[in-house]
Parts: sequence; structure tokens; C-alpha cells
Amino acid sequence: MQETSLLHERIKAILLQELNLDVPANEIDSQTRLLEELGLDSAGLIQLVVGLEEEFDVEIDESAIGREDIQDIASIATFVQAHMDGQQDD
Repeated sequence: MQETSLLHERIKAILLQELNLDVPANEIDSQTRLLEELGLDSAGLIQLVVGLEEEFDVEIDESAIGREDIQDIASIATFVQAHMDGQQDD
């Protein structure tokens, strides 16, 4: 659980840093809806992907990201973990 919590916190930090959100950090949790509540748009998605790639040393094909992968921090964490696991197999 602690590893998952740490992953969520790292993703939250990327969101706050890369997207310059006008939302206090304490108002964002693992279930905060990125599109609906934070207004994540396509430009923000690209910034988020770049931040995730840099932070977690993974390559993410933006065209492979589905709406279900970016609904909230929890879904992003699942997506990132799958990419990290997949690249370790290479």
C-alpha cells in the first residue's frame, strides 16, 4: 500500500508542477477527476505525459492513452505501473 501511495503522491506532484493547477494540493486526491474537476485538456495531457516519462523513466505513446487511463491519479498510477513493468521485461 505504501508503494501505491508514494506513486500517487509522485503523480500528484507532477500534475501540480507541470500543469500549474490553480487548485490547492490538499484538494487533490487519488479519485479527483482530472478532466471534469481539474479541466485537463489535450495540451495538459501532453505536459502530463512528458512529466511522467521524465519522472518514471518510461516511454509513453500518447496515442495509446485512453480516456480511462487518465480519469484520476489512481488510473494514471495503474497505467504508469504497467509501463514500468513492461519496460523491465525488455
